[in-house]
Amino acid sequence: MSLPPDIFAGLKRVVGDWPELGANSLPEHERRAGNDVQQTLRALSSYASDFGAAVRLFDESFNEYARATITNTTSDGLARMHIAARDGAVTIWNFAKALESTARPIFTECPTLAQYVDRKQLKAANKLLRQLFPDFAEIRHSVGHAQELREEATKHQVDGTVGEMFPTLHAHPLATVQTKILIRNSLHGRTFRNTFEGRLRTYEVSSDSVAGLNRIKDAAYAAFANCPSVHQA
Repeated sequence: MSLPPDIFAGLKRVVGDWPELGANSLPEHERRAGNDVQQTLRALSSYASDFGAAVRLFDESFNEYARATITNTTSDGLARMHIAARDGAVTIWNFAKALESTARPIFTECPTLAQYVDRKQLKAANKLLRQLFPDFAEIRHSVGHAQELREEATKHQVDGTVGEMFPTLHAHPLATVQTKILIRNSLHGRTFRNTFEGRLRTYEVSSDSVAGLNRIKDAAYAAFANCPSVHQA
C-alpha cells in the first residue's frame, strides 16, 4: 500500500521558542556541527517542557492520593508521585548535559557562527544551572543506579540524627539519635531526596523548578541574540 502523495500537505513547521540558526546556510563543512547545535537548542526547550509535565503528573497524583486517603480507598497516586519525581530528576540531568554540550561544536567546528555567539552568556547559563540545581548529577545517578547503590549502601550513608533526616519523626523518642542513615527515593513534601557519596542530595518537584529550568534555557538562548541568521520563531 503506497502513501498518498499529499499526505504531508498543509503541515506546518514546528514552531518553538528556540533560536533558529539557519544552519544549512553555513559553509558546507560547518553545517553538520551547526545542525547539531540547532538540535541541542531545541532539546533544551523539549526537556524543560517534559519537566513541566512531570511536575503536573506529580500534582495530579498527589491530589488523587489525598482523595484516596480521605475516603479510605486504594490508589496508586503515591507511586506515581515517585515516578514523576524520578523522571524529573533524569530530565534535569538531560537538560544539563544538553546545555553543557552546546559550546564545544560552536567554538571548535563553527567559526562562522562562533563570531556572533556570546560565550560569556553561555557560561552564565551554565553557572545558573549549578546555582539552581546543584545536585542534578548526583540525584540522577542515585535514581539511575538505584540497585548498584543499594549494594554499596555504606558508601552512600550520611551521619545525621533521625529527626533531622526524617522531619516527620521530629517528635519521636528516637529523633535525637545520631546514626548512619541511608535515604532512597524519599519525598518530603515536594523535596525529592537521596543520599549519595556521603551527602544528602535533593531537588524540588515544583513549579519553581520549572521556572528555574526556563530561566536557564532563556539565558542560553540569549547567547545567540546577535547571530545574523537568528530568527526567533
